Amino acid sequence: MSERPPDALAMVRDWCEQESWAHAKCWGALRALPELSRGDARFQRAVDKVVHIAEARAVWLWRVGARAERPTNIFPDGMTLDEGERLDVRSMETWRGFVEGLDVGGLSREVRYQSLDGASWSNSVLEICTHVWSHGFYHRGQVGLLVNAMGGTPAGADYILHARARGSR
Repeated sequence: MSERPPDALAMVRDWCEQESWAHAKCWGALRALPELSRGDARFQRAVDKVVHIAEARAVWLWRVGARAERPTNIFPDGMTLDEGERLDVRSMETWRGFVEGLDVGGLSREVRYQSLDGASWSNSVLEICTHVWSHGFYHRGQVGLLVNAMGGTPAGADYILHARARGSR
């Protein structure tokens, strides 16, 4: 039987840990590719996709007030593997700090913001956390396809694998 987080706040914190774990797996899968793969355009696209997840997370951090500076480019390209991983780790550390600082009432706080196309929106912090977490799944899947196409082994980064790794039964 698995241990279930008792509430939405615990679940959001669990998602945060899963995302950090999954990104470490993704970077590991990219590092495991042969050095020759690093010149392949697919390798750069894979790096760019993981960096995009980090930069999109940073935009949400700015929108919720947990980051002072607004990211200027959520679709960066050409960052090296090392640069991308450092940026991702910093973004994840800031996200983890934001999530750890939340209380149950904070999840229902409404955040007003403008989307990239300039439209005004309002979403709860819980909806934003859910989006940030699920957005990463989408792009990590794309990274897995690219790693596989280059002959590598995609990262096994599904949520259930994380749950198993932390000891849920």
